[in-house]
Amino acid sequence: MSQRRKGSIRERDGKFYVGMRLRSGNWYERKVEQPPDGPLDREWAEVVRANMVRAYNAGTWDPEKPSAEKITVLQYVRKWAEEQTYESAPKDRRRVELYIAPSPIAFLDITELRPKSVALWIGWLRELPSERGDKLSASSVRNAFDVLQRAMNAAVVDELVPTNPCPLVRRNLPVKRDKNPVARDGWIFTRDQIERLISDDLIKPDRRVQYAILFLTGMRFGEFAALRWRDYDRTMQPLGRITVARAIKSVSGVEGRTKTEAIKRVPVHPTLAAILAEWQLAGWPQAFGRAPTPDDYVLPTVRGRCKGKPRNSSASNRSFKADQKKVGMTAPLHQHVARHSFISLAQDDGGEGPILKWVTHAPPNKSGGHDGYNRGQWTRLCEELKKLRIERRGGGKVLEMREAK
Repeated sequence: MSQRRKGSIRERDGKFYVGMRLRSGNWYERKVEQPPDGPLDREWAEVVRANMVRAYNAGTWDPEKPSAEKITVLQYVRKWAEEQTYESAPKDRRRVELYIAPSPIAFLDITELRPKSVALWIGWLRELPSERGDKLSASSVRNAFDVLQRAMNAAVVDELVPTNPCPLVRRNLPVKRDKNPVARDGWIFTRDQIERLISDDLIKPDRRVQYAILFLTGMRFGEFAALRWRDYDRTMQPLGRITVARAIKSVSGVEGRTKTEAIKRVPVHPTLAAILAEWQLAGWPQAFGRAPTPDDYVLPTVRGRCKGKPRNSSASNRSFKADQKKVGMTAPLHQHVARHSFISLAQDDGGEGPILKWVTHAPPNKSGGHDGYNRGQWTRLCEELKKLRIERRGGGKVLEMREAK
């Protein structure tokens, strides 16, 4: 019976290497790569070592075997992921390294990947600990599976495998559920909280404008960040109109199409119209020393090294939570909750949900006037939006870009 190898871990200058003696007597060693969502430490190196030795002892991987004789699942999926250029490709490449590279299927010949081995891999994922110490979430498992499935679709096209084994075991995937089933019940701002956030002088004027846009349009943050003055047509009746056609991508930070590639036309609520008028005539010029042009962003960064550039989602969310505390909110919420609050409060005030959905999603058709709405649809949408009772309280003007206390 052949010797069963255990391998070893070597650390040098903060880097880790795993190695083992091969059957030929040669020594094999490789550097441990940085995990995408955790520290590069001995614990991670131990995971890499264990999987390497397991695959070698099982005969599913051999570094001395000519590479032309087989392509492993990891080799193919890693190469496929590196070639992808879509916005979330970097996230998928991290998923490959975290959920496929150390897994039982990593060193399988791609031609040997079967539904049973994919099902076992899903089971392995479901038991994998998360960074917080719990089991890996259903979303993380499903996202990892999606990467493998799309890569195997490409392998079918490349004629490496006759069929994709993944679809046959989709039923093994966990159902996406909130860990706390009632957590979302509190994910909404009250009318009082919204009016304080868009009115209170404790909050910097530009951020009050930001919150008014988010709360009164239901835009995603990336859509708001890409908004330019040319996108705002105040001559439309019965309400002005914002055209949402671009977004700042969350991963790359570049400007491109919206998340769903939809073009949305958003009526401008009377409260927001007044705030934008003040910002355009006084606040924006005071912040940048000139009047805005149609190509300028409506609300770029106004301070620091990034002045004039699109706002950053993470930095804005930190400011948003800090501002909530300033006005007395003890449990600050994420800025994306503004989108949920917009549609919920509008319906509470008598607006019809299916009609209001035209604001946050694509219009119902592409025919008729007004770029996707006929006249009756646009008027109806404006009437439903006007039912939303959000007003700016006394003070809170943006006529002076003075620093809030």
